[in-house]
Amino acid sequence: MSFSTNSTITMTDFSAKTLDRLSIRDRILGFDRFASPDKHTINTDIVIFISHKISTVSEWYLENGKSIKLTPDQLVLGRILDSSRAAWNAAGEYGVGATVQVFCGYQSPGRSSYFTETSIVKIQAATQEEVYFIDTMYKNFIVNSVAVKTTY
Repeated sequence: MSFSTNSTITMTDFSAKTLDRLSIRDRILGFDRFASPDKHTINTDIVIFISHKISTVSEWYLENGKSIKLTPDQLVLGRILDSSRAAWNAAGEYGVGATVQVFCGYQSPGRSSYFTETSIVKIQAATQEEVYFIDTMYKNFIVNSVAVKTTY
């Protein structure tokens, strides 16, 4: 469960920091996925562990213009094509046309969430590169605007 070196994590002040500049005890933007079925509570999370290694990653290109490189086992909040509700799924289970939850930085009009959905429009073939694994106190956080989860 890892991300490429140049991925950015959202900090509590809504700035972005690349993973290679992240430090233990940094305060990042986290969220509670289960506040209610359609609402996420934004909170402060704290980085408690960081490691890096060479691993296989694929790059997703999203409808909102963003992209993210991640390992196939990374958990992402979204809907696989035949799902009606967002759930945590391994990145390797997603395909073009699936949707993922992305942080929009504000509560959208008519919505009670700081997140919205965007589609995966292209998946670039897997390559080997340096990746970072991070762990946080509360496990749910935002990388390249995408809602992700730390698991072991």
